[in-house]
Amino acid sequence: MSCFVFCFICSKECSCHSGYAEERGEATKAFFGRSESTFWNVVTAPFALLWHALYTYFFMCIWVYLTRALNHTFCFLCIKYDYFNEFYEFVDTSFPSADEKKKLKNKFAADQFEFLRARDFCKNPKLFHNKATPRDIVQGTIGNGWLLSALVAMAEHPGLVSKTFLTRERSTRGKYSLRLYNAFEKRWEIVYVDDSFPFVNGRAVFAQALGDEIWVMVLEKALAKLRGSYSAILTGNSLWAMRALTGDHVFRLTKYRDSNSRNWKERNWQRVNLIDKSLSEHPLPSYDLEPTEEYYTDADGEMNVFDLLRQYDRKKSLICASTRPSSDGATTGVEKDENTGLIKGQTYAVLRVERVGRGFMSDFTNSEDPEFMMVQLRNPWKQFEWKGFWADGNSRWFEHPKVREALRPNVAANGTFWMEWNDFIDHFDTIDVCDRTVDYSEFQLEINESDDLLTHWAGPTIGCITGCTEYWCLCNGVRTLYFGNESSKYTNHIENIGGADDTFVAQCCPSFAKNNPKPKQGGVDINTNSETFSPA
Repeated sequence: MSCFVFCFICSKECSCHSGYAEERGEATKAFFGRSESTFWNVVTAPFALLWHALYTYFFMCIWVYLTRALNHTFCFLCIKYDYFNEFYEFVDTSFPSADEKKKLKNKFAADQFEFLRARDFCKNPKLFHNKATPRDIVQGTIGNGWLLSALVAMAEHPGLVSKTFLTRERSTRGKYSLRLYNAFEKRWEIVYVDDSFPFVNGRAVFAQALGDEIWVMVLEKALAKLRGSYSAILTGNSLWAMRALTGDHVFRLTKYRDSNSRNWKERNWQRVNLIDKSLSEHPLPSYDLEPTEEYYTDADGEMNVFDLLRQYDRKKSLICASTRPSSDGATTGVEKDENTGLIKGQTYAVLRVERVGRGFMSDFTNSEDPEFMMVQLRNPWKQFEWKGFWADGNSRWFEHPKVREALRPNVAANGTFWMEWNDFIDHFDTIDVCDRTVDYSEFQLEINESDDLLTHWAGPTIGCITGCTEYWCLCNGVRTLYFGNESSKYTNHIENIGGADDTFVAQCCPSFAKNNPKPKQGGVDINTNSETFSPA
C-alpha cells in the first residue's frame, strides 16, 4: 500500500515538470508504450509494477529450473554414452582464429602458453557467485586497465552486469551468450563464446577469475570477439567499452592547452565526441575522437566540471578518469609515480563525486565549516593508491570528523581512495562519462550458484523471494519507474553550481537523493554544439 501512495506522490511531482516525463518515463509509457495523464499514470502503475515483478522474478525462476532439468538430462547422457560428450561440449572455432592463437603463442614463446577450459582451472566453475562486485575483477598477466576500469564502474551496479548475460549461470556445455552493442552497425549483437581462455605459466593472460567465478573472463572474451581479436583489447578506450556494454551515449572531457597556458594546472576542459569508423582489416566498429566547441575554462570551468560530474554520479552514470601519461607519451609496463602513488597513463573508475562539510542550514547560521569537493576512485589493479591528502590513514580524516562520518572511507578496500577535487584535476587529464539508461532491465533474478547441492537448487527461489522483497517493500520498483534515467546525447543542465545540496531530502536522506536526481532541464547537443532546452 505504501508503494501505491508513493506512486501518487511521485506522479504529482512528475506532472509539475513537462519535460520530466519524457526523460524519466511514466508508468503508462513503461506498460503501454505511451504517456498519459497523471490519473492514468496512477491507475496503471500497479499493473506495470506487477507485470515487471512477475516477469523478472517468478517467470525467470521457473525458466531457470526448466533449463537446469534439461541440462542435467544431457549431462546424464554424456556420462552414460561417452561419444555423446564430443557433440555436447561447445567449441567456438571462429574465435580466436588460428592466426590469433599463433600470434599469442609467439608472444609468449619462452613461456608455457595454452588455452584452458573453465573446468581445468576452477574446481567448481560458476558464472556468478551471488551479485557481481568490483572485487570480482582481477588483473591478469597483461594490463588492460582501460577495459577493467569500465568493468569496475559497471560492477558498481550488479543489475547492469547481469543484463549483459543472456546465459544466466554456468553452462555445462561451456557456451555463453552475451548481448553487446555494435555502434558501427547501430544495433545490438548476440555474441557467443566458449569457456576456453589463454593462460601463460598457469596464470590468465587477461582478466582472471576470483575463486571459481568466471563472469569477468567471459565478458572480456566477448568484447574481444566483438573487436575482432584479443590483440585489439591490449590497448583501447574506456568510452568504447562502456558504450559496447550499455549501448548508451558516451562523451569525454579532456584537458587542452591554449596559447596562453604555460603549465599543466592552467589547462582547460573540452568536450570530445566518440566517432565510429570501420577498419579495412576488420568490419566491426573502431572509434575516433572528435573535439567539439564546448569548453570549460578557468576556475569557474573547473567548478562546472565538478558539478556536472556530480550530477552524472547521482544519475548512476558510469565514469572513468585517466592520469596523465609519461613524458614520452607511452608507458612500458607499470610506471608508478612514487610521490603520488598513481600509475601514469592508467584509467581509474570514479565511484562517487561528493560535496561535504556544510549542512543545508549553513547559509543561515553563518557556519564557518569548510566545504570539500571530493572524488572517490578505484584502481582496477587493486593496488597503487593515492598518497596525498585524504589518502588512507591521512591526518585530514581526523582533522575533519564530519567529512569522515559523511564519506566513511573504507581502508580495507584495496585500490580504492578519496582525493580532493584540486588534486584530482592536477593529476587526471581525461574523464569518460556514460550517461546510461536506468530502467526495469536492471532488475535481474539472482540465481545464487553454490557448491552445496541444496543451496544450489534453492538459489533461484531465494533470489525470487529477496528480489521481490526489495522490489516491493523497499520500493525499488516504484523508484525505478519514476526516477529512472534515459540516456541522452545532450549535456546535463548544470544545477546548483558552486554550492552544496540545499534540499531537505539531500541532507536528511542522502542515499535517496543520490538515487533520485532532479529532472534534466536542458543542455548542449554534443553532436551539433547547439544549445537546446526542454520545456519548463
